[in-house]
Amino acid sequence: MPTIHFIEKYSDIHDFGLHKHDYWEIIYVISGSGKFLFQDGDGVDYNTGDIICIPPLYLHRNFPNAGFSNINLTLMNWTPGYGKPVLIPNLENSEFNYVDDLYYILDMTYRHFHYIHPNQNIIDNLINLLLAFIDSSIKAPNVSISSKIIQMKIVSDFGNPLFDLDAVYEEFPYSKRYLQRLFIKDYGISPSQFLLQQRLNAAIKYLNQTIKNDYSIAEISDRCGFGDQYYFSRIFKKQLGVCPKEYRQGKISIPPPRQRRKSPYRIVNKLHFIASLSPANFFRFEKTGSFSLRGRQKSRRFVPLFAMTSRYQNALSLGVRACVS
Repeated sequence: MPTIHFIEKYSDIHDFGLHKHDYWEIIYVISGSGKFLFQDGDGVDYNTGDIICIPPLYLHRNFPNAGFSNINLTLMNWTPGYGKPVLIPNLENSEFNYVDDLYYILDMTYRHFHYIHPNQNIIDNLINLLLAFIDSSIKAPNVSISSKIIQMKIVSDFGNPLFDLDAVYEEFPYSKRYLQRLFIKDYGISPSQFLLQQRLNAAIKYLNQTIKNDYSIAEISDRCGFGDQYYFSRIFKKQLGVCPKEYRQGKISIPPPRQRRKSPYRIVNKLHFIASLSPANFFRFEKTGSFSLRGRQKSRRFVPLFAMTSRYQNALSLGVRACVS
């Protein structure tokens, strides 16, 4: 069972050089920023609200900036399914963001651990809850850190019409194409599509407001990051089937996605159509090779049988025999 070795809050900056521990180290960044370097040469930048988990016997060194403070928890007898350092970024407003919960649990654990007469049962339950949240933060989304950071920046800045994804890509030591493929792998959608999704969702919330809804379409466009009202209306109608004004007024319901009408002249559709004919129409089709359809398709006629290639004639004859039998 995981047990606490120690937990403390630090506001001073100490450089211990490259070092390691016999236990897990969990660091919550209360304020400030900095960078951790690890034994394999990799490094990770951290900011306020981030959490860094470092496994036992793993060489590391912290390079904090001014104003750095943290909660430092060390654990023994914890065996998660990963053996390398993990960063849990503070994904504000994200559905996967557990960092605020983790802070409250850590703070409660700190207070109970330093009580004069601590209750070990409470501390054990808090530790189990903390590790469950950490495990969910790391495993549930199962996405890369770079994708999480890109998602975080989109969620926090999509309302800015000047927000530029290319500028975000340049912050990483990877190519733009690689980051896009990685984001699609992690979330099933490209960064640009996710950005558009966030802006449209925000616009729909504004349009659905029924109390104190004094924002014009142009103001909603600007608040949601579209900038240009006409571009916003064009994109909104393309994605939802109605323009923003019609959506707000509720005069037109959003239609289902338009499906292409299958032409009766296409060979691949003939057997299905023949199987649905009434006996009278079927024998008329068999005798003449073509006939006029009724109703809305009255003017359409099937291609005569003699115009088909021998390959399709054989397929049609098989379908006719199956229909009759």
